[in-house]
Amino acid sequence: MRLNIKNYILIIILTGLFSCEKQEPVHYYIPDEVKTYGDFKIGSYWVYMVDSVNNEDSIWITDYNVGQNEEVIDKKVISVFEKITINITSKLDINNYIEINAEKKYNLLGFGEIDNNHNISYGVSFFYKNGFMPRQGSEDSIIIYNSYSIIGKNYENVLYKKTYNPILNLNDYTREYDTLEYWVAKNVGVIKKIIRNKYENHTYYLKRYNVIQ
Repeated sequence: MRLNIKNYILIIILTGLFSCEKQEPVHYYIPDEVKTYGDFKIGSYWVYMVDSVNNEDSIWITDYNVGQNEEVIDKKVISVFEKITINITSKLDINNYIEINAEKKYNLLGFGEIDNNHNISYGVSFFYKNGFMPRQGSEDSIIIYNSYSIIGKNYENVLYKKTYNPILNLNDYTREYDTLEYWVAKNVGVIKKIIRNKYENHTYYLKRYNVIQ
């Protein structure tokens, strides 16, 4: 069957229209390896010794949310990134949070704190792409221990990071700098941390915990 020129043009137009149909956005998901270090559910808690045996702090998860970030170009959603946000309450009125984000270049595992006593915020981030690594251009270093001992208890697969990081003053949004050291164990969470700034100089050691993943 021969097609006349009008039908031929119509076919071309229809083909173009179908080819221009809305394409599904690219989805980026958080790798399971990253989740093992920070994806904890409600019911999880951690008890820390602070500097000495007689001083304790306990934290527990109060809110858990799985959502997404979107990359929009020309009013079209091009990419969708999985996001997990976890809010954690502290007995010492230092609210903690964990953010885990899928991203194009790196996946982000972040541990942050909001010190309500001094109205400041600070934290550290681990970056993952086929393994945990320092962010490109950063002077921060990451060490991965096969095992690490805290108060006589041994933990396996421990991430360590020391960083000279800005702290945000929530009163006037000015920035100063502090030294943070974090040890994070797979399937456990933060097992040790050292916070040094003009407001505090403390070391936290994990004593006991219960995690739900």
